[in-house]
Amino acid sequence: MKRVIDILKVQGINGVRVRQVIADTGQADGFLVKNWIFFAPFHSPPNAVFPYRVKSLPPFAEGVFRGIGINGQGPNSQPCARFVNHALVQVGLVLYDPSYGVSYAENAWEPTFKSFLDGFVKVINILWAVESMAFPLILDELQ
Repeated sequence: MKRVIDILKVQGINGVRVRQVIADTGQADGFLVKNWIFFAPFHSPPNAVFPYRVKSLPPFAEGVFRGIGINGQGPNSQPCARFVNHALVQVGLVLYDPSYGVSYAENAWEPTFKSFLDGFVKVINILWAVESMAFPLILDELQ
């Protein structure tokens, strides 16, 4: 992120802010960037709102696991797809996502950002997920 800010400053672009997208922590602990595969919900999840156990190893008869993701920065065709936050660079009223090479208008970023998501996660001893976009996201200053 620092490299992006330094490049902008060299170009004479000032007023650069580093922002972060986070899940509303009262409801979810993070989010899943595409493409996750949702199988059957767990038979008795500890929280009915998050019925899918996040799995990284087979068997995949139930739960959710990562499929082929979307391309990220550089030659990485399988970047991280599970986040508690995601950094963006703001210049004026435009938010830039250097990880995925997209931009968002400050006043309409959430629907576009959510179009890259498959769901939300919550830690309840282990990681649980929901295939829903109903949870709000928060755009905050990155400290």
